[in-house]
Amino acid sequence: MSFQVACLAIAGAFLAAGLLGGGLQFREFVVPAIGPRIRSACIALGLAFASGGFYLTGLAPIADATPKTAIFRIENLLSEGQISEHVRVFVNNELVGTVYVDERFRSAAMVVPVRGEGMHSYQLVALCKYRDADGRTVEARGVASGALDVRAGSTYRLEGEIEGTRWQALIYKKTV
Repeated sequence: MSFQVACLAIAGAFLAAGLLGGGLQFREFVVPAIGPRIRSACIALGLAFASGGFYLTGLAPIADATPKTAIFRIENLLSEGQISEHVRVFVNNELVGTVYVDERFRSAAMVVPVRGEGMHSYQLVALCKYRDADGRTVEARGVASGALDVRAGSTYRLEGEIEGTRWQALIYKKTV
């Protein structure tokens, strides 16, 4: 039992005695009545133990132990020969958004919040349209997964290679 739990349990007993004042009876169990001076002392001791349970052990470090939100950015640019690219981005198995680029909007970006800095998994589901060597429109689909070492404020970029109708995409950390 931790010091905090012990303090809070003792505080609860003192506060119950001070506030209820005894004089209770349940079957064979009898709690004798307590006078007003002792009740006042029980309430004061209960508050002292409660404050000891909350403040002396410091709940603030427990609250600070939860990871803060880290926000990073994913960018995408339309490559030479591509007509469009549509990529659904999942981080930690949750859809965080879709990045869409085409000949009209050649670049796009999205901001992604995650719980804390560090390693996070990602999955990509992509559809890309491009012109082959003969000028025909070809659709390529791809699925990819990996891990990102996320740092707040970092920027990552989507990159891909097309082989026939297969598109292999990855996320790379952008270097400045």
